[in-house]
Amino acid sequence: YEALLGATGIHRERDGHLTFGDPGEADRYKYRSAWAALNAFLDSTAGEAATVEDLYTHLMAPPVGLKEGPIPVLLVAALIARADDVALYETGSFVPRLDVPTMERLIRNPDLFALRSFNLRGPRQELAERLATALGGTPHAPRGLRVPSVVAAMRPLVTRIRAVPKYALQTRSLDPTTRAVRDAILAATEPDTLLFETIPACFGLPAFREKGTRGWIERLDTLVAGTVQALEVLESAMPTLLDTFAATISDTVGADRANLRGELRDRFGPLRSTLSDRSLLPFVSALTDEYLSDEEWLTYVAMIVHGNAPAGWSDDDAAAARRRLDDLLAKVRNLETMPGEVPDGVRVLRVGVTSPTGADTARTLWLSNDDATYLEGQAEKVLAFATNKLGTRGAEALLATLTLAVLGDPDTVTSESADRDPA
Repeated sequence: YEALLGATGIHRERDGHLTFGDPGEADRYKYRSAWAALNAFLDSTAGEAATVEDLYTHLMAPPVGLKEGPIPVLLVAALIARADDVALYETGSFVPRLDVPTMERLIRNPDLFALRSFNLRGPRQELAERLATALGGTPHAPRGLRVPSVVAAMRPLVTRIRAVPKYALQTRSLDPTTRAVRDAILAATEPDTLLFETIPACFGLPAFREKGTRGWIERLDTLVAGTVQALEVLESAMPTLLDTFAATISDTVGADRANLRGELRDRFGPLRSTLSDRSLLPFVSALTDEYLSDEEWLTYVAMIVHGNAPAGWSDDDAAAARRRLDDLLAKVRNLETMPGEVPDGVRVLRVGVTSPTGADTARTLWLSNDDATYLEGQAEKVLAFATNKLGTRGAEALLATLTLAVLGDPDTVTSESADRDPA
């Protein structure tokens, strides 16, 4: 560090900040010409990317004549100094962050890396800066010295999309615009083409040129807001998937969503020690967990239901998991026992149906006083309707019909369970 960066003045305080840059007028160690040649080479890549190997050849040839050893150190310093206007590519893919593993690969295999600089003007410059700010990009250059560029906008864009799970990167459940933005980013090889042509096209906008045309400011506002929203929708895809699991569990067992986990523990916790079908134990244990955070709990339940972590699911996996969840919830509800203690304001009833073949299905029902008060008036109307249409047998016919609709036909339920779990 001291020989190549500290003593040479390449890394020193400038305007109150420690930064990488020109060695300065003193140039005791004669590195200023090498630094200038390195930056001139980077500037020359504005039209077309050049390989790092080409840079080595350039700096090792006269008149610079550097040995190979210092070049990687100087290159990394220059990339940090110009992080907002010079892009690094590895095997053709944009590198959003120059971390230690990337630097090690860069030193070992310079032939796999390429460089390209971007010099923006007009609407493109404005778009790059607005997008970088909106996406939470952090400029590497000191305050007041930053040059808005494609790289400054591209870095947070790629970093955020790489952070979302595989499910979000392949699901078709997103709106068409979000899918178009996502797919454009994943398929992109050139940052400027992506930002100024491909993403605008996702919103039905024309490409952004260096010279503005009528209405370009309004189009810029639309593009920035739309891109931010698309990323937020993409990042929420996994939480949304897990939320559907929570909603399914809450609706199926008739539990209050606000106290879902507490109700699940109270109602199904006793099953953990009484289950005759031990294949249900992992699901019941996950359902009644009391230690994980809500997100971790839903992820765990989903993994137990499907067999694989939901972060890697396809849409087909998600659909299969929902069907399996319905099946498991129906089974544990049929096994739910009458509780030893019932909370105030709740009535608990055990309702069952037995068919002529001997097949039966049963359910423990939890009815809050509030729900009962709301439904009593409706029940009286429906009973009156049934009695009016069918006479004295109307009430029992209605009860039988509702019971089958809610609990299912015992013969059908038994047959379906056998088909799903032949063991």
